[in-house]
Amino acid sequence: MAYRNTWLADVLRRAGLRVREVPGWQSRGHGELGDLRAVLLHHTAGPASGNYPSEGTVVNGRPGLDGPLAQLGLARDGTWVIVAAGQAWHAGNGAHPGIPTNAGNRHMLGVEAESTGRGDWTPAQLDAYPRGVAAILRHLRLGADRAIAHKEWAAPRGRKIDPAGWPGDMAGFRAAVAHHLRGAAPAPTPAPISDPYEECTMPVPAGTDDHVVVPAAGRPPFLYVFAAYGRSVQARLEFVGPTPSAVADPNAKRFTGPGQTITFHADRPGPVRIPDGTVGVVIRYTADHSFTAFVG
Repeated sequence: MAYRNTWLADVLRRAGLRVREVPGWQSRGHGELGDLRAVLLHHTAGPASGNYPSEGTVVNGRPGLDGPLAQLGLARDGTWVIVAAGQAWHAGNGAHPGIPTNAGNRHMLGVEAESTGRGDWTPAQLDAYPRGVAAILRHLRLGADRAIAHKEWAAPRGRKIDPAGWPGDMAGFRAAVAHHLRGAAPAPTPAPISDPYEECTMPVPAGTDDHVVVPAAGRPPFLYVFAAYGRSVQARLEFVGPTPSAVADPNAKRFTGPGQTITFHADRPGPVRIPDGTVGVVIRYTADHSFTAFVG
C-alpha cells in the first residue's frame, strides 16, 4: 500500500531538477509520516568515488538498522534519488524548536546527500541541494528556517557533524534556500555559464588572478562568497554601474562605489553591502578550490 507523501518526485521535477525513483518507493517506509515540520539534512559519509554509492545502504539499511534510512538521496551529479514515502530511520534522538523531542523521524523528511563529510560537494550538488529543499519547503508552506542540519538536531550536541563542509555552513545553505523560496525561476543543474548576467547564484572554479561578474541589478543588496570548509578566497571587488558591457572596456567603467579587498572564509562568507545602482559585481580572485558567489 502506498503512503500518502507520493508528491515528492513531482515537486522536485517541477523545480527543474533531475529525479530518479527507486522502484517501490511509494510503499517503502516504517509506517506513515506525521505532519511534516522540517527537512533534515545529512551527508552519507560514503566512498569518495561514484555518483551515489551509498544508495544500497540508504534503501536497505545496515547491520542493526533497517532501511530506509532517508526518504531522499542526492547524487554527486545533482540527481535526486527518491527512496521512500513513509518514515525512515535517519534522525535519531534530538530536539529542535517546533519538533517534539526524539520524534524527528515522524515529523521530518531526511535527505542523505553523497559526500565523504570532508567538504567534497560538487558544483551540481551546491545548486541542487538547496534548490530541492526549497521546492519541498514551498510545497509544505514552510520557510527556509525549516531546513535543519542533522548536527543542529542531534543530541547530545556534537554527536553529529553533517552536512559537513557546506560553503558558509548552515547560514549559507539557508540563504540559498531563502533565495529560491523568494521565487527565483527554477532551472536544471546549470551548464557552464556563458553569460554571467543570467545567474545570481554562481559556482566559481578555482583560479589565480581570475575574475567573474556576478549580477546585481534588481537583487537584494548583499554579496556572499561561500568558500569550502577550512578554505578561503582572496578577492578584490569592483561595483559596476548600469552598462554591463562596460566591464569589457576599462575606460568605459562606471563604478558605483569604492572597490574592496576582502578575504572570505568558510565561516565568514559576508555579507558585503552592494552600493545602490550596481548592475554587476566584478570579483577578481585567487582560490585553490571552487566556491560559490551569491547575491541575495
